[in-house]
Amino acid sequence: MHIDSKAERLVREALDAVVKRDVARFADALVALSGPEVATAGYRLAASVVFAVLQEQYRGQPPAEEIRAVAEEVADAENWTDLTADEIETFLATYYAGATVDTVMPIERAVLVAYVLAANLLASYHNDGEWWFNYLDRVELALETAP
Repeated sequence: MHIDSKAERLVREALDAVVKRDVARFADALVALSGPEVATAGYRLAASVVFAVLQEQYRGQPPAEEIRAVAEEVADAENWTDLTADEIETFLATYYAGATVDTVMPIERAVLVAYVLAANLLASYHNDGEWWFNYLDRVELALETAP
């Protein structure tokens, strides 16, 4: 996967805002990511991070009950957003079913889910003694070098 450097910088800003629960900064990051040059690249990167982290943590696709558990945990942890566990579960299940998310939810909600979920998973699953952004570095390297 090619990672666009401009989109990557903006994605990091959005993820950092989510990790720090900085609503205004996250809103600004989403506006910056809405431009035609970076919107798709940013969304794809955030979604790819979500599924790479889950792939690593579950050594493959999580079973349906784990998808639901992740959705509930993230919705609870990120209750400063208006995301629901159902939306997060739908996002994950749709991807794993091989469908496109915009067929089951508005793309604006899918984008929000992707960024919040990516940030939460990076912050939750990094190695002991590792910062979430160092985990992001490892995930991005794996995405860039994957066949």
